[in-house]
Amino acid sequence: MDGKFLDVYNEVILDNFNAVLKQNFMFQTQLKFAEEKVKEVGELEKKLAALTSENSDANILREEIKTLIDGAAYLFMNEYELALAIQKTGWSDAEILSRVKYRVVTQGSKGARIESKGGELIKILCPKEKAKIDPTGVGDSFRSGFIAGLAWGLSHERCLQLGAMIATYVIETKGTQEYRFTSEQFIERFKSAYGDAASSEISAHLN
Repeated sequence: MDGKFLDVYNEVILDNFNAVLKQNFMFQTQLKFAEEKVKEVGELEKKLAALTSENSDANILREEIKTLIDGAAYLFMNEYELALAIQKTGWSDAEILSRVKYRVVTQGSKGARIESKGGELIKILCPKEKAKIDPTGVGDSFRSGFIAGLAWGLSHERCLQLGAMIATYVIETKGTQEYRFTSEQFIERFKSAYGDAASSEISAHLN
């Protein structure tokens, strides 16, 4: 896979989203499609995890992870992965940020943020979950929601909120794609979490 695989969403994911979103499928179907496509950019997490292996060739992997990060349009990481990347590459937090266009960092129950070397910083909180059942797939579901928002032309704030809302549904359910909701239920819950203006913006894409 090309070292700049995080840019691949421009050519693969968004093209597929634009085709799928024009059809009359339910929103869940669209998101499940997105989740499958997000796996294509999930290799970064595997590379980061590999850096912790005692049998890893640290020098080779260090250069690989630098290549994967450098020049990415959107770099998705959780806080652990960011700390690990800093440790293993030798780059500072600011230097990693300077090498990508946007960095999206998920922070568990604290929410998520997007930041850029140009000074953009947007933070959002997560909707309150009904229960914490299974965290498997939460990261992929967040990215699928975020990328859906990009495909719809929404702001970065809405993209973060959309990703967080989908991730909340996932953590409440056993399994990665077992969650269920109607468009009306999703919009109402989104409204409860983020307000009338936010729900109005996304409802145009769900009805």
